[in-house]
Amino acid sequence: MRKLFSYLAMTLLGAAVACGLTACSSDEPAPALENIVGHNVTPLTQDGVMVATFSTQPAGIAITKVSTDSKGFEVTDVKHIENDMWQVTLNVSDFACVKNGEQIRLTIAQSDSVAVTAQVNVEDPFSIVGKYDVACPETFTIYDLESKQTIGLPVLITAKNAADLDDITSMELVNVGLLGKDDLTADLFEVKPMTDEVGCYLVGTKKIVDKIMSQQNPTMLRPYGIRITGKNGRTAVVNLYTFACPSETTYTNDALTVDAPELSNIGFKKEGTLDAKTPLLRIGFRYPIEASNPDLAKFTQKLMYVLDSEGNKVNNPVIANTVDISTYNLDYTLTGAVNSNIAPGTYYNVYRYELSWDFRGKSYPRIAANINYELNVK
Repeated sequence: MRKLFSYLAMTLLGAAVACGLTACSSDEPAPALENIVGHNVTPLTQDGVMVATFSTQPAGIAITKVSTDSKGFEVTDVKHIENDMWQVTLNVSDFACVKNGEQIRLTIAQSDSVAVTAQVNVEDPFSIVGKYDVACPETFTIYDLESKQTIGLPVLITAKNAADLDDITSMELVNVGLLGKDDLTADLFEVKPMTDEVGCYLVGTKKIVDKIMSQQNPTMLRPYGIRITGKNGRTAVVNLYTFACPSETTYTNDALTVDAPELSNIGFKKEGTLDAKTPLLRIGFRYPIEASNPDLAKFTQKLMYVLDSEGNKVNNPVIANTVDISTYNLDYTLTGAVNSNIAPGTYYNVYRYELSWDFRGKSYPRIAANINYELNVK
């Protein structure tokens, strides 16, 4: 038989919740409580009630106080029943603290100085732990520079039994485990429920947007999880695994250097293939997209504009770039005549790369970021 109670005789040092209980009176001094014998613990009801029954050793001890220091539970009733048995009723005060299979501690006192503690096993047949999972893109751009809009991370809830999705009443972002050096607290994102799906968007606040935009590399949202609450009040936390990425990065390579007079030569042409893996990783393309991957059809790239070293838009010099996202190779071409009359200086060809994320027949923005290709004209 599964062990329902464990106990330890102790001297009660702290205050307990008084239950106002009495047992049979006697003119003889009452023997001291040595331990208790657990007989039964009922599973939690849907409303969060469980009942534990026990007897004392020696028998006939009057129990005067019972309490619990386990988070999420409170003792609501204790009474003496037949055959020298005692019955303790516990109610869940916070379902977020309840874990199926955990042990909660009861302190059972004979007096202010003599008590024992008992560990009571919690069986919750209405637990939703393991029922749900989350789906979200592995990387996403936290802010779109071109539209000047924060991109919300789409987080959709999945379930083995689709009918269980109807039982979800709320979702919230929580921290799981210890915070790292980045101190990514849950209040850095706003949770916006989806209206046409079982899920939510995590929209970054200005503080986290500024933080990630200032970094060169993606930030793993490691300490986060989604707490799902079911209609019966039970909760389950599912960890997130995603990287928030900056919306732009700069690519430099000595090959992207040219003399100004060459650009005025109609016959000038400079071309080659470069490795663009590093900037593509920075903006969220963690893996190449192979030709057999349906995502390849959703990948787009285009030249947005050319900037001078002061950030002003200019017409040229233009680098004709094409990224092979299956290899991270960058094919570039610089030609004369079309880039004539270029003053020496540093220029940036700003290319935009986009990739959506599809799930359950719907498409969501995922990557919308720029790579600024630096061109040095001497």
